[in-house]
Amino acid sequence: MSGLKNPDSRIPDPLPSPDLLAGPLRIRPLTYKDEERVQLLASDAEIASTTLSFPHPYPPGAARAWIEKKLDTFAKGEEMALAIEHESQYIGSVGFFFNRRDDAGELGYWIGTPYWGRGFASLAATAMLRFGFEELNLHRIQAQVMMRNAGSARVLEKAGLRFEGLLRGSIKKNGVYEDVRMYALVAADWPPAR
Repeated sequence: MSGLKNPDSRIPDPLPSPDLLAGPLRIRPLTYKDEERVQLLASDAEIASTTLSFPHPYPPGAARAWIEKKLDTFAKGEEMALAIEHESQYIGSVGFFFNRRDDAGELGYWIGTPYWGRGFASLAATAMLRFGFEELNLHRIQAQVMMRNAGSARVLEKAGLRFEGLLRGSIKKNGVYEDVRMYALVAADWPPAR
């Protein structure tokens, strides 16, 4: 249902290709030039541990296939995956899966482990919230994080998303059912009070 086209949707079609600045970060469209860095950073076991779609070991050629899929789903208006750059170097990705029927976006992101603990994920998430509400006309933005991923929960809280509840055993990662925390914000609450 995420990519379901709806003539009444407020989400632009076609999707814009943003180029955003967030502190020392640049958030821009993903390209095949990012392949080598995606392959390197996504090969880290810690990245695979808390991202639903990345396996470990990350096989050769997986980065190209991942980029190809993201470019295809962007062209179809189903998803927006953007590159996060620091000092002109790819360090991760951020974006939305869209539910056009409900004018909603599911925020997703990952940052390579060498860049953890520097506030980059929070900066990227906040920039995407602003873009989602102010440019994409989203009504609701939500994000899910595995219960054991406290760092990612802090990212969402710093960005202004609100904890809505615990989804017990809602995903399966490496054969294990995981509890997930749900965070969200609706347009009426944007920008969040600081």
